Amino acid sequence: MEQYLKLWPTPVAIFNHPDYEAINAEILAHDELRDIRGLSLCAGSNKQNLWDRMDSIPVLKELNKWMLDCTAKYAADCFGLEYRPDYFYHEYGAINRRGRGDESVIHSHRLTTVVMTYYVDVQEGCGDIRLLDPRGTLGWISIADEHKQHNQFNHSPKNGQMIMFPGWVMHAVVHNKTDRERVAVTSNVSLKPEYKNLVQ
Repeated sequence: MEQYLKLWPTPVAIFNHPDYEAINAEILAHDELRDIRGLSLCAGSNKQNLWDRMDSIPVLKELNKWMLDCTAKYAADCFGLEYRPDYFYHEYGAINRRGRGDESVIHSHRLTTVVMTYYVDVQEGCGDIRLLDPRGTLGWISIADEHKQHNQFNHSPKNGQMIMFPGWVMHAVVHNKTDRERVAVTSNVSLKPEYKNLVQ
């Protein structure tokens, strides 16, 4: 009898905020957030952290908390351990605004635990997020249809959605084909050092 082991899958989660319309409208109403741009979440350049504005913009505090709640659920579902939201922290957050023709090249956030993007103002054609198979381009899995890309996953974002995946996953954002700006909040979230040896 054959035995197949599907080891070390890549956990990707999609959450939907229950009150996204109010959250998104409030974020878009704050013009002062336009200068917090996520040009490079991993670079150590002079960048502003979105989460530093939580005291002056309460909606960010609400979004921050919801993201950590989702992170705990994501981690618990993936690893079967009892994770709590306070086990994690936001390292860095930014608002990504992409106009017509803008895209994000393939990259990873390899030094962070989880990458998450929450969609504030998106529409069809504004730029799918593309996740690449971490195992590489395995030719044999494309034998069924040579024109189908089996080694990548494209997700078309919707307002109020959040996609979450491990920081080591290579990903990109397809160019914006619309005349409307694509607005999303991206955050790097990590497990606090004191919980890295957590056992049940």
